[in-house]
Amino acid sequence: MGIIKQGILGGFRGKVGSVVGGAWKGIATMRAMPLTVANPRTPSQVNNRDRNTAILALAQAVSISFIRTYWNRFAKSMSGFNMFMSVNKNVYNPATLVYDWASVIVSNGTITPPVVSAVTQTEHGYVDVEFSYPLTDNTRLSSDVVGIVVVNGIQLTGHAVDNVPNSAGVWTVDVPVGTEIGDILYVYVVSRRADGTLTSYTTSAQVFNVV
Repeated sequence: MGIIKQGILGGFRGKVGSVVGGAWKGIATMRAMPLTVANPRTPSQVNNRDRNTAILALAQAVSISFIRTYWNRFAKSMSGFNMFMSVNKNVYNPATLVYDWASVIVSNGTITPPVVSAVTQTEHGYVDVEFSYPLTDNTRLSSDVVGIVVVNGIQLTGHAVDNVPNSAGVWTVDVPVGTEIGDILYVYVVSRRADGTLTSYTTSAQVFNVV
């Protein structure tokens, strides 16, 4: 707040441009107008906010640490987390409140991912993911490791594992916390170089109903 020393023009009251004149204990003062903090609520802005909230929830279900492992190295001018958010921004429809699970990308690279042949429930709390990793595809190496992400599409919780040997064949994975009978699980199986220099792209999720 500035104090105006009275001159031939004297003090002033009210707004002049971006300056407000007034008085404080009989002293003429002036101050900058406070910035207006807008909270726009147009349909488009509301949809964007709802979408961002939904993709954040998706990222948390996939696992922030998993995202860092598979995305940080390749993100340009942003974090791997922000890159994940940007690439997946359209997998949620605010109008229908529905995720397009087939389009979710948990790894955004060039290696051909594992071939998933089956996802089965072994006992309460576990699923078996059966996959193969044929080295006849020249993008793969025998030293590559596999990552498995299981997302509960009803509870929006998840569980992720990494560093699975590509020769495992069948790998048992915990189901996400809070999973109940009747929930739908979406399973993504991807791969990366052991040193993290390359990652695979993502194929559509394997859909599994909990019984």
